[in-house]
Amino acid sequence: AEWLLQTSQCFVKALCKEKLEGRMVENGFKPITWTNAAAALQSELGLSFSTKQLKNQWTSVCIPLCFLLHMLTFSLSGFGWDEERSMVTATDSVWTAFLAKHDKYAWFRTHPFPLFNDLATLCENTFALGEHAFAME
Repeated sequence: AEWLLQTSQCFVKALCKEKLEGRMVENGFKPITWTNAAAALQSELGLSFSTKQLKNQWTSVCIPLCFLLHMLTFSLSGFGWDEERSMVTATDSVWTAFLAKHDKYAWFRTHPFPLFNDLATLCENTFALGEHAFAME
């Protein structure tokens, strides 16, 4: 399945609603969350996704983005956030040093990231397991 911005926005909005309603636990979501998110995508966009597809999207895209949020907002000096443009900001030297070690995040240097605030809310106090483990403090 192709994930366009509109699809991601709907998915993240559904996950935020699930968190608000108490269906997010320490390091993930309760099983009903995936069913509810699939229903939201179906009703709002007419798209059908399986629970497995939604979990994969969360694991492969959202958790690494949460890791990026953590790095940009809490761990690395020199980065900022432009709320009006929905973009990560930094000087060229900060970007160069960061991208030398994390080139997969180069897209964020030149593109808006409207999911920032919602993902920051989802990732707040989240603990991921495995390769992308981190803690938001």
